[in-house]
Amino acid sequence: MPALRETDGKKWINALVAIASLILANILIKLLYQISEWTDLEAKVENFRLVAQVIGIFVGVLTFVIVLRSTRAYGYLREVYGELTKVIWPDKDSTLKLTAVIVVGVAIIAVFFGLIDFGIKEFLELLY
Repeated sequence: MPALRETDGKKWINALVAIASLILANILIKLLYQISEWTDLEAKVENFRLVAQVIGIFVGVLTFVIVLRSTRAYGYLREVYGELTKVIWPDKDSTLKLTAVIVVGVAIIAVFFGLIDFGIKEFLELLY
């Protein structure tokens, strides 16, 4: 794996903050739409959908700018990125093998509990 440069970390952190800001903006827009249904804001505010979208986008951009300008937040995200670069991720073969083992194990346990459930059901039907 090639050595990671400092600019790679900045790109990933900026992308993460941008995605989080977009998600926040989307959630806020949906929340404003829901509040408008509860309180009939669409009738009271002209162009309510446009206003809700502008508010959501403004809050998203504001969040992006505040997080990137905050030295504490950006330092924390830089530390998180640094720790993630130290992680030794498993290769594809071991991931597939371990996934198969887990799927088979869960299937065996599901069959076991299904048989126990069926047995208890049949036993209770004999009693009642």
